Amino acid sequence: MDKIDIPGEWELVAGRIKHNTKICIVLGKTDSGKSTLCKYLIRTWTASGIRVGYIDSDLGQSTLGPPTTVSLKNFTTPPDAGDYANPSYLHFVGNTAPEGFLLQTLHAVKLMVNISLRQGAQITLVDTTGFIDGPVARILKLHKLEMLRPQWILALQAEDEMEHLLKGYEKMGWHVIRLACPKHVATRSQAERQRYRSEKYQAYFKPAKIKECPIHKVVFPSGILGTGRRIHPHELPKEYCIHDMNHLYLKNAAPNCW
Repeated sequence: MDKIDIPGEWELVAGRIKHNTKICIVLGKTDSGKSTLCKYLIRTWTASGIRVGYIDSDLGQSTLGPPTTVSLKNFTTPPDAGDYANPSYLHFVGNTAPEGFLLQTLHAVKLMVNISLRQGAQITLVDTTGFIDGPVARILKLHKLEMLRPQWILALQAEDEMEHLLKGYEKMGWHVIRLACPKHVATRSQAERQRYRSEKYQAYFKPAKIKECPIHKVVFPSGILGTGRRIHPHELPKEYCIHDMNHLYLKNAAPNCW
């Protein structure tokens, strides 16, 4: 934070909205400074005695948990850089971008917001992806707003790259505050983004240990593994006969089909 030239308007906004905000969402394109703004708000609000729940829903360039997840951490005091290393809660979405995973992304964000509120956060701050262009981005952002009902939308813009979204939000009655991007925010190339994700994965799984678990005790709620009926080899057509296996489970693709 000390290396970033923080715009003066950020300080004004932090003071303006801290007393009448329950949920605040931050929007901006990639490398616009969203995470920097969130860290500034967390530091400023917690220094004023406000408990802040920070939700990181940037699936590809996450600040809290590993990529492909939506994460949450509550802060009661101004955090150090290391305090962002381990989230208190996280939910696996399954991709480093929300395209094709809109339902999973929205569900994960809502789940984390609910936990944040139950944990006593006075302000829940939602950081988002830089996905702002195209019809899919429009759908995702709109449904996220309608689902969360934030009191404030903080929009980081270098010029007017989000006006196609913001003008519509204002006509719908949402409170939008436009903010300038901070100077000297680092931009990442595609290779740097991939390396960042790899480093985040390695750091998160470094303390992990291998555990053995019987497959029949493992639940795959969104898959078909383990959901078929129990059969014996003699029930299979001869061409599918598998020797030396006592128990098989199959899932029919269609009725009366193997």
